[in-house]
Amino acid sequence: MLIRMTLVPALFLAACCAQTPAQTRTTLSDLIKEQQRNNVRESYGVWAQECFTWIDLKEFTSEHKPARIADGLKHTQDFVNVVLIIKAMPQDRQQALLKAARRPLRPTWAEIGEISRKGQTDAGQEAERLIANAIVDSVADLIRLPALEIQRLLH
Repeated sequence: MLIRMTLVPALFLAACCAQTPAQTRTTLSDLIKEQQRNNVRESYGVWAQECFTWIDLKEFTSEHKPARIADGLKHTQDFVNVVLIIKAMPQDRQQALLKAARRPLRPTWAEIGEISRKGQTDAGQEAERLIANAIVDSVADLIRLPALEIQRLLH
């Protein structure tokens, strides 16, 4: 169990600190968290204007926002660098890293036992998870391509 608990953080550290040609320090986790913060309203109260609601989630999914977020990242230097770092890893490490990245940014209010900015509504957490999954799916598709084809995404 101890090996498993230390392996996942080690994989994130490897993705973070391995240097690419562009000398990136951005991780897949950083990219996902940034998109979750930017696209899922922070929840701090029970009123609709104070939280991410089920109505917000329905609109979020009907507009295909998770896929649009992932597609928009494909043409950024940080994302391409992260994809190239992950591509260079052994396949078992790639899969472990991608699996670990499929998580929401915040726990639900029910999980933390209070309604506060420390947590998120169930709908908000689902939106965060959808963003993570869309980005990870994009990375998983791209690491199958040759490195030159991945780099062409920037042009």
